[in-house]
Amino acid sequence: MELPELVRKNAEKHLDDLCLRLNNDPGEESLFGYKVEGEALTLYSRQVQCQQMVTHPVARFRFSGELGQWALQSFDEQQRWRPYLNAGPSLNLAQLIVHVEQDPFGFFRVESPPPRLA
Repeated sequence: MELPELVRKNAEKHLDDLCLRLNNDPGEESLFGYKVEGEALTLYSRQVQCQQMVTHPVARFRFSGELGQWALQSFDEQQRWRPYLNAGPSLNLAQLIVHVEQDPFGFFRVESPPPRLA
């Protein structure tokens, strides 16, 4: 199922603003973007590792059309999406974006894997 057009456009504006802030952070080594997938928007980062561009999922914002609210998910070590339990579902996507930006528990950090030894 797709996002309603007005909901999608509003969400894309919020994610465009988030990516702009993250990409303009002088201490950040990653480039951030997002993609729309059905009823979800997935925030990702890209980093150069071993002369290749590698994409890492960072956060997913899933919309429930029935409830008209957003839920935040984090990507875990087993490479699965998990509900982010420190922020409940919200009618306001911007409130969930704040959790990703502040990230007090480190769920949304993009860390490079350790270098491989030859």
